[in-house]
Amino acid sequence: MQKATYEFISKQLNDRILEWRKCSQCTEEFPIFQKDQEMLEKIAPTVGGKKQLFATSEFCPDCRARQRLVRRNERNFYSRTSSLSGKKIFSLYSPDAERLNKKPKRELHLRTCDKCATEMISVYPQNADFKVYCEACYNKEVY
Repeated sequence: MQKATYEFISKQLNDRILEWRKCSQCTEEFPIFQKDQEMLEKIAPTVGGKKQLFATSEFCPDCRARQRLVRRNERNFYSRTSSLSGKKIFSLYSPDAERLNKKPKRELHLRTCDKCATEMISVYPQNADFKVYCEACYNKEVY
């Protein structure tokens, strides 16, 4: 991803970029976000009364995704054009896969956030059997 894209994400999520790193595999620059660092500190185990911090990644998000695909042990990869960006990509799905060319029809509903009661548009109706949060409440809950 381009630096400007990461900076846009940082502003949208109100998540400060702590530092920029070069990927050990592809040499692309990628950011270390403050909330990522906080999450690593939060899940770090305590051994003998001392917190053992995890190291931040040496690989960019794209290379980490490729590594996860390799570990999945899938056998078939297809070279195709992304329907989103138009770029040439490798995919687990065949270029002629019918479901890639059809977007599911989703009905949008006007509803309120189950936490702060802000009015919002959602794919889930107001009477859904589970909680649905607005983006701000969701980010507070997750990050």
